[in-house]
Amino acid sequence: MLKHLELELAWALSESIGPRLSATDQHQIYVALGLGESLAAIGVMLQLAVSRRIALSVDLVAAAELWLRTYRGSPEEEPLSDLLKLVEVEPT
Repeated sequence: MLKHLELELAWALSESIGPRLSATDQHQIYVALGLGESLAAIGVMLQLAVSRRIALSVDLVAAAELWLRTYRGSPEEEPLSDLLKLVEVEPT
């Protein structure tokens, strides 16, 4: 996996949805990022975006789709792909 791409996506997601999350959710995300668990952080943020109906920008969704290609054929691909399909996109 391209770790720099994953880390950039994780921080972009946290900047986008972080302000709209509870302190507990933010803490969970930033602890995962601090521990270098960017994949886990991205998974949590996508789950939160879906469950809380937090729309993401077209560009951020496109970046997530590009990043997800690095997991093609891995066990993580399908659940992350399923989540990404459920994410709402901000109107343009």
